[in-house]
Amino acid sequence: MNWYKSSQSDFFNDLFKDTVPKKVDHIDSPRTEPNTLMLYRSLVSEDLSRLEKSGGQYILNPSTSEQGLLWFSHDLSRHGGVQYVAGRGKYILTYPLECVRHVETIHYDDGSSYNRVPKEIEEKSDPTSNSPVYMGYELPGGWFFSYKMEKFIVCDHPLAVDPSMIQSNEDFETEHELV
Repeated sequence: MNWYKSSQSDFFNDLFKDTVPKKVDHIDSPRTEPNTLMLYRSLVSEDLSRLEKSGGQYILNPSTSEQGLLWFSHDLSRHGGVQYVAGRGKYILTYPLECVRHVETIHYDDGSSYNRVPKEIEEKSDPTSNSPVYMGYELPGGWFFSYKMEKFIVCDHPLAVDPSMIQSNEDFETEHELV
């Protein structure tokens, strides 16, 4: 065998060596785990002075936002939540959203394992409309993964935000090592 064919054979063997099907030993019962997704939203400078305040908190109102929803970036999306929001406004809101994640673990005979979304949960996800379920994550009432390709997280109700959740874009970029 000449060098070219030999190196080509090694290349393809290396490329496909992990694609040999493994034998499933067992699958754990589906489980639900608490999870916190960090959401990000940019605010322009005049937003802070125009926001309603109640009890020392800012109130974000979806009725004054695009399509009557509050739009948030997050790190599950392809565009990267932190990178997407940085530089888009004078201030950045970081909002921790409590949700749940549905998962089941597949165990293989070689001792390895893999987590996947249970089929019954996957079937609840609708990528063409606002859906509370996506990639195994289930959001609380009034929260949805958007119909858009970027899968923003949207909120359809007023949201109370503590001022400590808002920081300048400059501080945000420094904290997330974007500068």
